[in-house]
Amino acid sequence: RLADLLVGYHTTRSTIFTVLERAGFSVAKIVAGREGIATWGEAEVHRLVAHFLQARFPIVLAMNKADGAKSRANIDRVRAAYPNDVVVPVCARAEWWLKEYARQKQIKYEEGTSQVTVLDAASDQVRERAAVLSTKVLGAFGSTGVLKALTQAVELRKPVFCFPVEDTGTCAAVIHGKTAGPPLATMVMLRPMATLGDAFEALKHDRYLAGQLVRGEVKGINRAIRKDEVLPAVCVVKIMSNRKSSYQRKPGHQPGEAEDSEGE
Repeated sequence: RLADLLVGYHTTRSTIFTVLERAGFSVAKIVAGREGIATWGEAEVHRLVAHFLQARFPIVLAMNKADGAKSRANIDRVRAAYPNDVVVPVCARAEWWLKEYARQKQIKYEEGTSQVTVLDAASDQVRERAAVLSTKVLGAFGSTGVLKALTQAVELRKPVFCFPVEDTGTCAAVIHGKTAGPPLATMVMLRPMATLGDAFEALKHDRYLAGQLVRGEVKGINRAIRKDEVLPAVCVVKIMSNRKSSYQRKPGHQPGEAEDSEGE
């Protein structure tokens, strides 16, 4: 029942069980009914909620306008108040300016670094502004912080990298226009904690697959994978369906015609 209370947050049961273990609770006791909300006090409930929020909704504190006069003190204050959270100084306007004038070929800027070079075509105004940003932003923080904040956010909720294949032995990829492609030639990126069903729907949306899910296999796991089973963070997957996609049909086959064979 406890898991049912949390699945409304688009959370899988396996994630909920992991959170319970991290919070110091016994999943076996909860399943057996020997432990649960009825036996917990306020402290236990708050501990569970804290671990659940950290796992399901991790937060990066992007401290924008970090080059302001009082920003350093504010950033230090936030870091002290939230020592377990990721705090990144950010100068979004500086990032926009650097990219804009790099696009105009007045400067050369490498995103995510402190490297900016003024080119010969730059105006005096651009030269002055680049010098200020080099000192107040890039020199002070090492970068504008924009790419770092985004990278940290992805790190907190890493996506699932799924490689669909026709055969888990050869790893021949599922590709458009052919029955099989080079090994691992196709990859789809899925949300964290994605399931086999999520992978099938994503491949169906991109027209690699069609019909209804029949069976799924993951390389390295010697059994069929359930539709609601969470996939490994990086996985090679063979998914079988009851109908081939338009890209997999035989030459001369007309859209709307029935398929005699089972598609994969």
